[in-house]
Amino acid sequence: MIRNFVGKYQTLLLHATLLQLASFVVRPAATYKALELGVNPGYVGLLIASYAALPLFLSLFIGRASDRGQNSQILMSGSLIMVLVGIGFVNFSNSVEQLVIWILLLGLGHVMSVIGQQTLIANGSSRDLDSAFGMYTFAGSLGQTIGPALILLASGREIIPDTQKLFIYYLLSALLLLVTTFPLIRGKSQRVSGVVADQQIKIRMLWKSIETRNKPSLLIAMLVSLIAIGSVDVLAIYLPALGIERGIPAATIGLLMSIRALTTMISRFYLAQLSRFFGRNRLIVISTALAGFLIMLIALPIPAVVMIPLVILIGFSIGIGQPLTMTMITILVPVSTRSTWLSLRLTANRVGQAVVPAGVGLTTIAVGAGGAFATTGLLLLAVAGVSRRLPTSNVD
Repeated sequence: MIRNFVGKYQTLLLHATLLQLASFVVRPAATYKALELGVNPGYVGLLIASYAALPLFLSLFIGRASDRGQNSQILMSGSLIMVLVGIGFVNFSNSVEQLVIWILLLGLGHVMSVIGQQTLIANGSSRDLDSAFGMYTFAGSLGQTIGPALILLASGREIIPDTQKLFIYYLLSALLLLVTTFPLIRGKSQRVSGVVADQQIKIRMLWKSIETRNKPSLLIAMLVSLIAIGSVDVLAIYLPALGIERGIPAATIGLLMSIRALTTMISRFYLAQLSRFFGRNRLIVISTALAGFLIMLIALPIPAVVMIPLVILIGFSIGIGQPLTMTMITILVPVSTRSTWLSLRLTANRVGQAVVPAGVGLTTIAVGAGGAFATTGLLLLAVAGVSRRLPTSNVD
């Protein structure tokens, strides 16, 4: 199955890799740039959380447009916005106000690209969705591994890297993303069958279309996805802040972020096997709880070398929930509304990316950057507890 999926969707996997590479090089760069401009570390989360603002309001509309057959236009528009953002970061990023503009647009371009990509997966074969979404998120994790590694090229032993170089790396990756979009959309028709996609779907109608027995699982899947991706953002935003606070070179921070993404990639490569062994729902509970406990340990005053095994285990465990919740949502909802529900999941994710980093970031004002990790760990443990209400067996 994996070989067939890779062969059929090579361009899509490359597109997913480039998208996450671009995002995970520019967002740490924006954090460092904000700190250079004198932003209090306690408020960096609020600044970077603006990335989620536009998707909060627009993801559902984008998903509806995808369900109506406009997926190719969505993919192209998202790629063009990503390039525009790169031009902006390179040439106009010398004030907090300018940073906010480009971060806002970055979030919009990113969510349009993700909705387009996930629609291609969801509207394909319904067999072995765990493998399909696992390979798709594996490709994204590859990009998340390469992106932070570029910090090593721009920093040397400095605490703060050359942010201008990082912005240039982002622009180059966004241009490559645009190039790969053309073959991805050529001759593609993303219109789904059924009449629901042709209507102006309301949330009330969407909710009524779900079988009653599936509604609790759908809500829990949304919650897990929201907290998990918000936690990944905390790592991306506050590891640089922690590095400055503890005097850890930017190259080391970039290495830690790459290690996290690499082990996430490994867990997603073996996701289908793990899901069959533990059961999809039990695996969500175990992986989320383990990630929460391990992230809390980062708050302790430990040396950088001890953080390496911690980050390895965090990456492996925190990478499991996202693709599994994609599978759950795809299975639980009517075929003709899959794009809309996946976009609602992305809306929930953007809530997590806005609320979690911004909220936990306020704890850093009182106790330092470590407070963000302690609070994030507690959130993951809490959502793991809620996830225990999932049925013991997998959703069929």
